[in-house]
Amino acid sequence: MTNLRRLARGLWVAIFVLQIAVFAAGVSVSFPGLHQVCTDTAQACQSRLQLTPSGVDGLHAMGWSITGYAWYTTLTRSALKLIGVIVGLLIFLRRPNDRMAWVASVYRIIGLDNSVMDALAAVMPAWWLSTRIIELLGIVAFALFFYLFPDGRFVPRWTRWLALVWTLVFAGVYFFPAVSYTHLRAHETVLDLVCRLLLEKKNLFIIIISHLKLPLY
Repeated sequence: MTNLRRLARGLWVAIFVLQIAVFAAGVSVSFPGLHQVCTDTAQACQSRLQLTPSGVDGLHAMGWSITGYAWYTTLTRSALKLIGVIVGLLIFLRRPNDRMAWVASVYRIIGLDNSVMDALAAVMPAWWLSTRIIELLGIVAFALFFYLFPDGRFVPRWTRWLALVWTLVFAGVYFFPAVSYTHLRAHETVLDLVCRLLLEKKNLFIIIISHLKLPLY
């Protein structure tokens, strides 16, 4: 058990360092990108928080400049990330032997906002694999938090299979984005329906958390 705990702690430290490195690199790339008008698809622009031509017009109509938008977006994302990292680090330091604390701290450190990492992967493809791994770990930790709360065990035991399905679905979303959601809707079986509901459940959780500021630990 001691060796397993040491391994788990080592993995936590590796995730922590990788997330900090990816986010720092992402900010250095995304900030200049926020000054540019996005001519990509609406979904791609939104994932990187870049403004489309119509978005820029709306921004100017409100009296904002695109430079002000870039600074506001970068500072708010950085502040939220800093808070998440501090909270996650404190959770881990206070309860370093608690599996529930490991999951909660990983989720708080990574979070669900992938805009900075998406911008990094779009500009520097060499970071693509690292960003996808971090994003997958974040969404898996998010699900495990609810499945394992409060004592770090799957209750009932069969919920571990739901967690496995969740992990496999989002592994497909992050590593095979071209065939994930579109394929589910075009060839929807009973299993595909379950996967689609899990995808839509993620979006619902993001909306609830961002608007209600729900505490997750």
